[in-house]
Amino acid sequence: MSTVEPRRSEHRTVTRTARILELVSAHPGELRLADLSERLGAPRSSVHVLVRGLVSVGYLVEADGRYSIGYTLGELVRPSEMGLTEMLLPRLEAIRDATGETVTLGLFAGEFVVYTASAPSRHSVRYVPELRTRRPLLPTSIGKLLLATWPEERLRKYLQAHGSGDVEADLATVAVVRADDRAFNRGETLASVTAVARPCHVDGRRIGGVSVGGPSERVLPRLDEIDRTLAEVIGGNVESALAWR
Repeated sequence: MSTVEPRRSEHRTVTRTARILELVSAHPGELRLADLSERLGAPRSSVHVLVRGLVSVGYLVEADGRYSIGYTLGELVRPSEMGLTEMLLPRLEAIRDATGETVTLGLFAGEFVVYTASAPSRHSVRYVPELRTRRPLLPTSIGKLLLATWPEERLRKYLQAHGSGDVEADLATVAVVRADDRAFNRGETLASVTAVARPCHVDGRRIGGVSVGGPSERVLPRLDEIDRTLAEVIGGNVESALAWR
């Protein structure tokens, strides 16, 4: 027991700290301690200890009882994909201009996908993704691209907990994604929206994907054409363009 419980506690602490930063980043200057405690489903006293520590190192700043991300965090914590969104945005816009539909960059965050950038369609009726919010891997097209990299034991366990209820059918779907190196979402998240996604790599590591999505009545008849455009613009040359380190 003495060797297991500390690890669980440490994992929970890391998870809560990460979620605090994510929540404050998504709602700068809005959330109080009570709000964070409620959204985390954690005791206020426990959240207060973590928040106080983040404030002490400058990762959070407090004003009138509400929290924002501190300038220190952006200056000292630099991700390995620093500048990824800025470097890829012209490509997202090029795909948008060629297809006419919304193009989204999604990065993997553990067993979730976070949409970090989007080039919105100029159509009045269009798909508008919510950015910087964790989404489950299924049924997103980008999430399926990550599942396709997992060994079967891990994949099967995940599908048993988070799949459609038919594990064998889900395994077959992921097998097709693995073989084709692309994934579709045909009305699985929103009944009227269809999307196709291709993976994005940096230094040989699959870090996320780029999807093109829109109203099914517009996208489905042009799905192969849209996928070809996506593959051409976001293909293998992206890795070399991003591997600047």
